[in-house]
Amino acid sequence: MEFNFILTGLVLMLSFVTFSLSNRMNKYSNIYLTFLFSLLTLIFILRLMAEYFFDEKYGFDIIIESIKFLIPSLLYLCIYHFVNNSNHFLKKHYPLFIPSIIVAVILIFLNIKDTKEWIKLHVTS
Repeated sequence: MEFNFILTGLVLMLSFVTFSLSNRMNKYSNIYLTFLFSLLTLIFILRLMAEYFFDEKYGFDIIIESIKFLIPSLLYLCIYHFVNNSNHFLKKHYPLFIPSIIVAVILIFLNIKDTKEWIKLHVTS
């Protein structure tokens, strides 16, 4: 369990270092890399919060699974901007975020459906 706290601190520190260096070289590539490290930090923090502070997960799974689908997109954007050294977000990059949105919508729908079934079981009995 201590490893999760150490890993969270390391990724958070790496995010701050990348953000502080983003103004020097490959500005947009470093910005996307910072977002990537920040999302990884958020995944670790949400898992720790769900494990230690809450009995039930309260929808943390929806956020974590959506973030997992954002990681490859941000990694692609980081590498794309590093190689091409372009300074703007292109229209062809928008479809990269569709899988994350689809997963979030499906998980929200399933969560609402499970909640309604749980209410029906416990209220009627």
